[in-house]
Parts: sequence; structure tokens; C-alpha cells
Amino acid sequence: MSSTPPPFLLCTSTYISDSPVRSLACAKGWVHVGNQQPPFLVSVNLNTKERIDYPTLPVSNQVTAVLPIISNDNTTLLIGSLDNNIYKVDTSTQTSVGVYPGHQHGVISLCLSSTSPNEFFSGSWDGTCRRWSLDPPELLDTLQGHTNGVSVRHHACGSLVTSDTGSAEPGTSKLRVWNLDADGRYVVAQELVPHSGPIRGLCLPNAVDVRCPVVTCGNDGQVTFVDVNAGGDTRGVIDRVQTDATYLLDVDCFGTSGGCCAGNVDGSLLILESSSCSQSILHPGTVWCVSGQGHDVVTGCHDGVVRSFTRDAGRVAGEE
Repeated sequence: MSSTPPPFLLCTSTYISDSPVRSLACAKGWVHVGNQQPPFLVSVNLNTKERIDYPTLPVSNQVTAVLPIISNDNTTLLIGSLDNNIYKVDTSTQTSVGVYPGHQHGVISLCLSSTSPNEFFSGSWDGTCRRWSLDPPELLDTLQGHTNGVSVRHHACGSLVTSDTGSAEPGTSKLRVWNLDADGRYVVAQELVPHSGPIRGLCLPNAVDVRCPVVTCGNDGQVTFVDVNAGGDTRGVIDRVQTDATYLLDVDCFGTSGGCCAGNVDGSLLILESSSCSQSILHPGTVWCVSGQGHDVVTGCHDGVVRSFTRDAGRVAGEE
């Protein structure tokens, strides 16, 4: 019999600003935070509390997507903003070292290619996914056909996975699987409707395994696990967890055993394991974004605070 894992407890709590935390990404012990109001970008070491600000960035609106790129000992960030641009940021100099213009509305999602190290993808409220060359900055392709906000992930099997928030009409929020054609361009291979309302979050499990499902969350309060790698009619939802949440805004995976965390508009972090919600952790405001950091979980909240949670009893900070 498998034992029940211990609950997640608060490990660290870091004030970022008076502005809601709208995006975050973790890498090598750091959390990189996008804010609704200035300062639009902040990096914090979760262990030492060292903080990096970026006062000279040419960003003119909130940062809604952050993507760390690790090269040797240096970390570069790609950040997407509601000013419609993507910026490349050097964390060592705290400066912008490149810009990727082209989207017509705010950029809300970024991911690296799992097969081409110099490529990345972006999703925007303009209803497009765009494929880019990292260096030199160059737009390679624009993938149309989405409705409203687009999220992007590149699967280990080589497929690009996108979701959109759809329109007010039922069934318009779709998950799409894109494969490369003979000309090296991504074309739609499959369209799925895993939620009854808008899809708000999209993630991939931490394990680099072509058999891993795609995980989504939505305004229907559900988290779904979708098989995008099987062929033919077997593609589709393989598991579905209905939570008590009004809307789920973001989802990510933690650890290596299939655990997921989700942020709730009502102000809680949900832990999902073994096809059920195993824990709900109350926050003082909307949990806009979540990120798995190894076996820990990190949240960005409406109160401008980043919190990390752990099951390691030796690192628990206690109640706030």
C-alpha cells in the first residue's frame, strides 16, 4: 500500500510589490516575477532572498509571461508583455538585449522548442501562436486559427500544443496539436475540446517522456489530462478532475509522480494527485499563477506576494 504524502506547508513568503503577481517562472532556485504594475519584472532567490530589479527595461505594460533560458551559469529571460512585445533580458546586467515585435495584442504565453534549441513559441490575445528564432530575433511563422488568448507548450514528442480561451459560445475553446509537415511548417493534426468553458492554463509534466499527457485547466473548475501522442481516435481526455473552484487560472506540474497544482480565482492553491484534489491552501487573494519548483510549489498572488510550499519538514517556515 502506498502511503499518503504529507501536506504542503509554507516554506517562504516574499513581498514583491503592492501590485498583483500576474506571471512567474522558476529556475535554479530563483523565481522570476511579472507584475501588473511597475516594477514589471523582479527576480528573487527563494533561498537567500537576494533580489534583482530591472529599472531600465523598455516595458510599458504588465508582464504576463516569463521564460528563463539557462546557458552555462548565465540566465536569460524572455518576457511577454501586454504592450504586445517580447523582450530578451540579461539578468546579469538587468537590461533588455533584444526585442521580438509582431503581436497585435498582449503576449501571455512563452515556451522553448523541445527539438530546436534556437527556437521558441509565443501565444497572444491576438489569437495567434508565433514561432521565433531566438538569435538572431526573427519571426519564422504565424499559426492562425485560434480565438482570443493563446497558450503554448512544445511536447517532448515534437508536437506543438496550443490552447485558446475561445469566445462566449460553448465549444469554441480548443486544444490543438500541431505537427511539422514536409516543408518544415506546423500544421494542425488534431483539435480537442477538453473543457466546457475557456481553457486558462496549459502545462506539461516534468518528465521528458513522449507518453506524458498535456494538462489543462479552465473556467469550468476542471483539470484535464489529455493524450496528444497516441494516434487516431485514441487521442483525447484520459483523466478529468472536477474541483470546487469557480475558475482555475493556471496549472503546473511538480515532482516526478504526476502531481499538479492549480491557482483559483477564489484565492486558493489546489494540489491534485491520483485523480483527486488532495489539498487546498487558502491565500489572501486570487492565485493568478503557479509553478512547480522541483518537488515544491510556488504561487503568485493578488496581494503582491510570492509564496513557496514544501513537504520537506526541515524547510517549513510555519504559518504566516
